[in-house]
Parts: sequence; structure tokens; C-alpha cells
Amino acid sequence: MGEGGSTERANRRQLQRDIETCVHVLQEGVDTEAAEAISVFSNKTTSNEKWATTLAGTYQIKTDEEFKSFETDKRLYIEKIDKLEEEVEYFEKLCIEMEEFSKELEVKTKVERSR
Repeated sequence: MGEGGSTERANRRQLQRDIETCVHVLQEGVDTEAAEAISVFSNKTTSNEKWATTLAGTYQIKTDEEFKSFETDKRLYIEKIDKLEEEVEYFEKLCIEMEEFSKELEVKTKVERSR
């Protein structure tokens, strides 16, 4: 039993070393992938910062107050357009009625003349 126990201990030690080697290799792979991902992220961040700086120089960013003012103006213009559309519809109907009235007058005038 003494010899079997030492073989078992030796196998366990070897298994432990193999596991540690696998963990070490795996950790190196994870570290390499993480470093590459951080590098890509850093490059993209730098690129985006440059792009944002370029855009900020080209376009002025509006304040919240300016956006609210724009929304208010937009709402007012929409209300004015709606009112104008209602007025146009009213005048179109009025025009149709006037044309009908004109035709009726024309007919009545012809009837009166023929009497």
C-alpha cells in the first residue's frame, strides 16, 4: 500500500501541475485578448474624440433653451398652418356657393327676360 499511495500522490502532483499549466496558458490568452480589445477600444475612442472635435468646430450644438424655443415656434407655425387651411377650405366652399348663386341668378335673369 505504501508504494501505491506514493504513485497516487505523484499522479495528483502531476495532474495539479498540468492544471496549473493549462490555467497559465489560458490566462495568457485572456490577457492577450483583453490587451487587444483595450487597444482597439482606445483607438476608437481617440478617433471618436477627434471626430467630435471636428464636428463641434463645424456645427454649433444648440442649448436646451434653443431646442425648446424651436419646438415652441414649430408648434405655433403648425397652429397657424392649420388655421390657414381651415380658412382656405371656408373660402373654397364660399366660392362654390357663390358660383351656384351666380348660376341661379343667371337662370332667373333668363327667365325674367323671357317673360
